[in-house]
Amino acid sequence: MEYKYLLFEKKNHIAKISLNIPETKNALNLKVREDLLAILTAVRDDESVHAVILTGTGTAFCAGGDLGTMEGVTPVAGRIRLKKGQRLIKTMVEMEKPIIAAINGVTAGAGVSLALASDILIASETARFVVSFTRVGLIPDWGQYYFLPLRG
Repeated sequence: MEYKYLLFEKKNHIAKISLNIPETKNALNLKVREDLLAILTAVRDDESVHAVILTGTGTAFCAGGDLGTMEGVTPVAGRIRLKKGQRLIKTMVEMEKPIIAAINGVTAGAGVSLALASDILIASETARFVVSFTRVGLIPDWGQYYFLPLRG
């Protein structure tokens, strides 16, 4: 299956999923979230896959949520959006197969949560983790407060 913002390949029992929107540093728009959930659900149920590698193309792993898609979101739409993100993270956490986050470059906001929800994090020497929720008066979503202390 073809995906607009993701690259997906299976080889030697490994599924590799690459966020592929380098012009936005792989920011998570709604379509990326939906497609990533669909791929992870399919991989979870695919007995030929033994592990997953999650990475990003270009100079970033994931810049977090695509802020351009958040403008004008109503409270009801925001709640639906948040629940979809939580479903994605829950699918990752409950998956029996290990998910390896290959972190290249910048990882920010919800991208940090995505990485932390993985079983193993491997960061390049150029990896940078940015958590800026508190700078704008927000709290991290997608389980970041839960996962971060577990990595200590």
